[in-house]
Formats: sequence, C-alpha cells, structure tokens
Amino acid sequence: MLLLALGGCPCRPAPVDPIELGFRVQPSSLDFGRVLEGDKKTLGLFLSAETRAAVTIEVSVEGRFSSASQVELAGGGQSGLDVTFNAGNGEALGVLRLQVGDRFAEVQLSGFGVRPPTCLPTRECVSSVYVLEEDRCVESPLPDESACDPASLCLEQGRCRAGECLGVPRSCDDGNPCTDDACSMETGCVYTAHQCPAPAEACRVAVCEPETGCGAAPAANSTPCGPLNCETYSICNEGECITGPTPDGVPCAAPIACLPEATCQDHVCVRETRADWPMDWRAPLASAPRGELASIGSNLFLSWCAPEAPPPEVPDAGASPDGGEDAGGGDDADAGDVDAGDAPDAGEAMDAGEVMDAGACVLTSFTGTGFERFTLVYEDGEPREVVAASGAGVLLRVDGGLELRSPSGGGLQQRLPEGSWALSATHVYLTADGGLHELDSDGGARLLAAASGELVRGDALYAWSADAGSLVRVLMLEDGGVDRRELTLTGIDSDVLLTAEGRAVLPAWGMVQFEDDGGVSLTPFDAGTALLAQTIVGRGVVHFFDQRCDGGTCEVWVRGVDDFDAGVPWFEGFVTDGALLTSTLVDPVSGVFGALTKEDAGTDFRLFVEGEMVAICRLPPGSRDVQRAHFTASAMVVTVQREDGGLALESYGLNGLPVSTFGWTTPRGVGGTRSDRQ
Repeated sequence: MLLLALGGCPCRPAPVDPIELGFRVQPSSLDFGRVLEGDKKTLGLFLSAETRAAVTIEVSVEGRFSSASQVELAGGGQSGLDVTFNAGNGEALGVLRLQVGDRFAEVQLSGFGVRPPTCLPTRECVSSVYVLEEDRCVESPLPDESACDPASLCLEQGRCRAGECLGVPRSCDDGNPCTDDACSMETGCVYTAHQCPAPAEACRVAVCEPETGCGAAPAANSTPCGPLNCETYSICNEGECITGPTPDGVPCAAPIACLPEATCQDHVCVRETRADWPMDWRAPLASAPRGELASIGSNLFLSWCAPEAPPPEVPDAGASPDGGEDAGGGDDADAGDVDAGDAPDAGEAMDAGEVMDAGACVLTSFTGTGFERFTLVYEDGEPREVVAASGAGVLLRVDGGLELRSPSGGGLQQRLPEGSWALSATHVYLTADGGLHELDSDGGARLLAAASGELVRGDALYAWSADAGSLVRVLMLEDGGVDRRELTLTGIDSDVLLTAEGRAVLPAWGMVQFEDDGGVSLTPFDAGTALLAQTIVGRGVVHFFDQRCDGGTCEVWVRGVDDFDAGVPWFEGFVTDGALLTSTLVDPVSGVFGALTKEDAGTDFRLFVEGEMVAICRLPPGSRDVQRAHFTASAMVVTVQREDGGLALESYGLNGLPVSTFGWTTPRGVGGTRSDRQ
C-alpha cells in the first residue's frame, strides 16, 4: 500500500544546491530592507561556474522583484545578476529561481515598502520631506528666490532668502492727490479722502480736484455756517451766511444703525426710535458654520463642511419607472452621486463657482461688502472650528489642539497645543503645560512666565486658575522682558475672567488692580445671580445680565455697577422677555450698550443708555432664527435659518454706531477683546 501511495504521488521537484547545477551563487538570500513606496532598489548576486563547460541559467522571479531572464556562464567563468525590488506598501516576499534543465535552485528575496506620511512645512520658505533613514519629516530651506507669501499684506513679490520670506513694500500710490494712501497689515491698501484746509471765508468750502489738488469753492445752499441747533439755524444762501429760526425738518443728528437721521420739529430734535433694519447683503450657506464667526476689520472668517451626498434611491425589486424589469439599482452608482473622497487638492483654494465636494471642510472669508475673498479646503479634510482672528492669523480649533492660518489665503501657519488663548495683532498667547507662551506666525515661540488657567489680554496678560486660586499678571516690558506678579484669591468657583482699563475683573467676586508701586487694589462686588459668562465691562461700568423668573415667565435684566467706586450700583433696566443672543458696548460713552434679542415677535437689536432702552432695530421676519451673531468694525453679521429652510449669512450696517470690541462672543483677543487697550 505504501508503494502504491508513493507511486501515485504527483510530487513537484524540490530545489537543489546550486553546486549540483554546476555553479555557485552568493549570497544565498537578499534582504532589500526598507524602501520608499514607488521607489526601486537593486542588489546584486554573484554567480561562478563550477564546470569547464558553459552553463546556461534560466532566471524567473516571483513577487515585487525583477531581474534578467537568463545568465550565460562560461566554463570556469563568473557573472553578476542584478535583482530589483519595486517597493509597494508593506512587507514583500519573493523567490528568485535559477534553473538548468529540469532542476533549479532558489534564492529567497525580502523587502519592506514604506508609504511616506504627508509632510507639511511649518512656515514659509521651507520644504518638508520624509527621510526614510530618520523615519520622520525633515525641513530644509527652499532655494533662494523661490516665490512665497509674505506675512504682511503690506509686502508683495515675496521671495525666499536664507529660509526667510522677504518682500518689497507694497505700492499703494494711486496717483490721486485727493487721497491719502496707506497700507494696513490687516486689510492691505487703504485710501482715505485727503483733508484739504478749510477756507477762512464763510460759505466757502475746501474742494479737491484730481488734476489740481486742493482748492476752494462756494458752499452749497443750506450749508451750515454758524450756530446750528433746533432753535437757531445759520446757513449759506447764494454765498452769504444768513441766520434765523430753525424750520421743521432740518437734520439735527446723523442716522445710526437702522434709525434715520433726527430732524427738528417745533424747535426740538426728534428721531424715530423703532425701525426695520434692512440688510446690506446676504450670502447663502450650504451648512451651519462650525465654531464662531471672526473678523479682522470688516473681513469675516467662518469654517463649515459641505453636506454629505444622500444615498441613491433604490427602486422596488423587479419594477422600474418605465415598467421594465430593473431600473438599474444594485452595483451602479447614481449618476448624480458625489464621491466624498474626491476632494480638491489638499490645501488648495477653490475658484469662484467651483462645486464643493460632499463632506469637504473649508475656511471661507468674505469682505465687508459680501464678496468672497477665498475658500480653502483643509489639507486633511477634517472639520475645524473658528475661534478668533487678528493680524496674527485666524485661530481654529481642530481635534487635538489649535492651529493658526493665514488671514490672506487660509494657508497653515502653525499648529498649537490645546490651551487657553489670547490674541494680539501680531502674536498668539497660550497657557499650556503650566506656562504662558508667546507664539508668532513664523513658528517662533518663547516661554514668558509660569501661569495656568483662563487667559485674557488687556494692558497686560492675565491668567486665572480657580482651582489654584491664582491670578497672574504678566506685563510685557519695552526691553522685551516681562514683569510677573501673582495674587492668591480663594473661594471663587467661577473661571470667568475679564479685563478692562488696566484691571482684571472676576465677575463672580470683584476687581483687581496691580498698582505701579507694587501694591494691589481689591474691589469686591456682588454679582448676585448674574449670567457670568455674558458679563461685559468697560468705560468704568460692569454690565451684569440676570435672568429673573416669576412662575413660568422669565426676563433678562441688566445691572450697571460702577467699577471705579467700589462696585456701587449705577443703573438697572429690563432688556427682554426672550433670549439675549449677544451684546456689545458702544464707544466712547459709559453705560451705553447694544443687545441682540430674540422674542416671539421677532429678532431685534436694542440700544440702551444707562439701562433704559432708547432704540430698536428690527431684523426682517425671514431672519428671525439667528444662530450666531458677530460684530465687525462696521456691521453686525448673523447666520440664520430662514423660513424657506435655507441657511444664510446676513450683514446689517451699523451706519455710524461706534460699537466697541468688548462683545462677549469672542472675549480674549483683538476683534473681541475685553480690554480698551489694543
């Protein structure tokens, strides 16, 4: 039975020692090691004949390897054989077969293909390349004269030199003597009307002509030329200044927000106090912004993700719209489907009108007139939340930390760890790992002082840790050093910290002022049941907002506390029986603030003077469902869920209402600081 079994075995020939085939091979195996995916690596075998007769060797290779198909060995001769590894991703094993007649020898082959990670440079003028030997991304300066994007909008024609992005000053000269030309790091070229000197003669006005420059011309009829109020009215008439009683209808105050100009009626200045607020512009949104709205000047920034494409509808089995057997479900994708993986190239700005891929996440910026400045698709496709913006960049929160992006195009400037932050016009400040750090947009960083907890920026940097009861002030000195002072305050449960007019304000307890002589002034006050996170402070007043409920009815009230006079109550007033969406102080008058409120009747902006409501601007009925609100330098911008089901970004001009940047929607940096010192 054993003989029968052996006789019926379909055995394949086994490899033999190469000497039995008449030659030697060295080495007996080849290990190519680690090779980048897509690259090739070649190693050699050494073959030597063991016979006086010539030997013809047939060569075959398995796996991700290649070589010549035949080797001719002269009697007693030698030859080399190159074997190439074509690296893929991961481990690769193979066999090189050397065959003479019906017998063969084998050489074992092995290698490992390494897929390199995506390497992103941390700043301009450097490239980042994965180095296999070091198993990491290595940065090196780009060649001199490589194009780059200068950090300042006042520089152009950026070129790399010695690893730094240098540019030439941007020319903003428009050739017009009637404009003053300047450049702002935040907005670029700025053109303002040149102020020609006023003529000494009454009823003559300064004029400027682009061809000739400043001059004088007769003032238009009804131009004021003397006392002007609702009792006495001095105006120009045919080049002469005449005075008389003020007639009805003469303007006596400029328009603000939605309110028209005030006019004189029966020698009293009268203005409407309620009006509809027309929007300046609207931009549709594909989805709700993630995080906050942020602005630099009038330029707006928001982050959002395109909706995922809905799955294709599958028709009933065996039925089709035209009555056939199958309308084409199953394995074929619907012609209208969008592949969520086909995102634009990593980090590329999209052209106007380009269709956004489903699921793509982007940073978008609009001008103050609603023009789309740029839309940048994030490199890794992950969602981000806008936190704030300043001349230092746009700060976003991403899974695992923060990152800073260019305000001019959205390019990545720096990745930061998670922590409490504050912004200036040029730097990011961060409390992390027990220290207060200063970081700039070029990737530089330095440790300023030991500090932790909530961080705000005003005349100095203040860090408050309720757990440790520690308030730290870090003052930046002119010589580049810092002055650190610390105060211990116990029994304060709230983490809310504000700053204004050179003082730190802890709404749950009181106010702290670090004196120049080294002393500390403490002013406790009673916050009561205030909504601490919505407190706004400045111009000598702390504004506390309280929600007061009686049965099933709740109202929001405001209390003004004089922070210069030991926290003495100043005023109190009703704000709304609905929701307080956001608020802002109005410069430069104490006790004046605006609040965006939402009630059953609609959404409106209300202006208050010392707790008394003096004006209401009503948003259009279709814009009632406000989700986010933000004050730029010139407008209130909101995102709304409109009655037709769509999302929109809407802008409402402030028209001369000088709102402050104290609003509590962005409390810790330029564009939303709690301090009156920029």
